[in-house]
Amino acid sequence: MTATPAVGHAGTGTAVAPSPTGGTPLRAWHRLDWRFLLPECEPQVIACSGALDEDLVSGLPLIAPTVHTVTSPAGWAALAGTCDLVVLASPAPADLRPAVAALRPGGWLYAEVRRGRPSSRGPWTVRGWQRAVRRAGLGEEAAHWHVPTIATSSRIIALDARVVLRDVLLRTRRRRFGTVLSLAARAALRLGLVPVLVPEGSVVARRAEEEQ
Repeated sequence: MTATPAVGHAGTGTAVAPSPTGGTPLRAWHRLDWRFLLPECEPQVIACSGALDEDLVSGLPLIAPTVHTVTSPAGWAALAGTCDLVVLASPAPADLRPAVAALRPGGWLYAEVRRGRPSSRGPWTVRGWQRAVRRAGLGEEAAHWHVPTIATSSRIIALDARVVLRDVLLRTRRRRFGTVLSLAARAALRLGLVPVLVPEGSVVARRAEEEQ
C-alpha cells in the first residue's frame, strides 16, 4: 500500500489530500528548485505559511510525507521543535520568531521575500531579511536572487556571487534594458547595491544542531 502524503492545518488535527486543481507535476517540481539550496535536507515534516501559490502547495508533498499549513499563532505553537523545514512565502516580520521556534535542532528555514519600501516596518530588502533571520537565532544564512521572479525563476543566484551577478546583469540588460539602465546596473554592482535592488529572492538559514 502506498502512503498518501499528509497535508494538514496545524492545530486542527486534520489532514487532507493535495488539491487536484494544483499545478502539474512538472510545474510543481520546477517550483521546488530552491530545495537544492538546502544541503543535507531530506525533510519528513514541513510547515508552510504565508502567500502560498498553487504550485508551491502542490509541490511540498512531493518532498516530505507530512506538510502542515500554519495559519495562526496556535498552529505554530503546536509544531514547536518538530519541523525539519519551514517554508515562508512573503512573511510578515512577526512570523519569523514562531517559525524559527517550530524548527527542530538542525532544521532549515526557507523564506521567499520581495523588496518593499524603505518606510516598511521590518526588513524591506532580501539582505535585510537575511540579517533578520540571523537576529532570530539561525545560522548558515544565505540570500539569493530569483531571476526573473520567484514563481518563474530560471536562475537562483547567491547575492555574494559577484561574478555571476555581473554576468546575469549583463545578459539581462541586453534583452530588457537600455544603455542608461545597463550602466546603472554596473554602478550598483560596483557599489555593492545589488542586494538592495533585487526585487524578489529568498533567504535560507539553519537552526543549530545543539542549542547553546
